[in-house]
Amino acid sequence: MNEKLTYLNEVEKHMAKKQKRNALPVVVDTRATLEQLGHLTLVNGKPRNIAIGLPVLEDPLYRFIALSTIFHEGRHAFQYSVVSKPIRWYQFTYKKWKENWNGYIESAENKTVYQMQVLERDAQNYAIEQMKKRSFTYRNEEDYLRTMKILHNVYEQAELDAVKELGIFYKWKVRNNIKKKRQ
Repeated sequence: MNEKLTYLNEVEKHMAKKQKRNALPVVVDTRATLEQLGHLTLVNGKPRNIAIGLPVLEDPLYRFIALSTIFHEGRHAFQYSVVSKPIRWYQFTYKKWKENWNGYIESAENKTVYQMQVLERDAQNYAIEQMKKRSFTYRNEEDYLRTMKILHNVYEQAELDAVKELGIFYKWKVRNNIKKKRQ
C-alpha cells in the first residue's frame, strides 16, 4: 500500500506542476467507504490534502479508480487555485466555477445536484480525459478497461438521473440550487 501511496503522490506532484499550482499531499482516509473514493480536504476554506479511501488503496482491482480519483481531486485543487484569484470579465468558465465554489452542494445535501454542478462535471470530465491519455499504455489491462467503462457510465448516468429527478430544465435547477446556497 505504501508503494501505491508514493506513486499517487508522484502523480499529484506531476499534475500540480502542469497546472501551475502547489502539489498537495495524498493521504489515506481510513473512514472512507468504497462509495467515497476520495476528497479534497479543506481547512479554513483552503486545500490541505487529497484524501483517498483506504478500500480503494487496499484492493488491487481499484488501482485505476485510485488514479482517476487523484486526477479528479487534483482538478478541484486547480479549480480552487483559479477561483481564489481575481477573475477577468472574459473568463466565463472561471466565473461559473467561482459561483459554484461559493455555493457548493455536498453529496449529502442532494446527490443529483451534487453530480451535475459545474465543478463536479468538470472534474469528472478531466479525470476521464487524463485516463484516456493513458489508454495506449494500459490498453491490454482488464482493470483499466473496466475502470474506463465505470467512469463513462457514472458520467452519463448522472445526466440521466438529473433529467429524471429534475426534468429537462435540470441545468437551470442546478444553478438555482447553487445560487440559493450562495445567498
